[in-house]
Amino acid sequence: MEQHQYIQFLLENKGSNSIQRVDTRHDFIEFVGTPKKHPVDKNILVLLTNPFEKNKHYYEFSLDSICDIEELNSVSADNGETAYQVRIWVHKGSLAFKTEPFIVT
Repeated sequence: MEQHQYIQFLLENKGSNSIQRVDTRHDFIEFVGTPKKHPVDKNILVLLTNPFEKNKHYYEFSLDSICDIEELNSVSADNGETAYQVRIWVHKGSLAFKTEPFIVT
């Protein structure tokens, strides 16, 4: 329930950063995933690309770099677990972090 409240908070407080849809291709990049609270920094959004994978791949965005947030459908795992999905639009040129698992060889 805490994650759902966090998503609602993000959706309700997108406020003055909202963009017009016609501008999205030129100044913004969209990302889709399951939002999570950052464990330490409340100004960072963690976006999981597939919340049910064992090895998580995720992005970290500053809330200031996010221009708009749209709630999408939920996704479900085989075991019945569900996760909310959102689409976010991020300013081009913003600093973000991408984390992905790899095998050390």
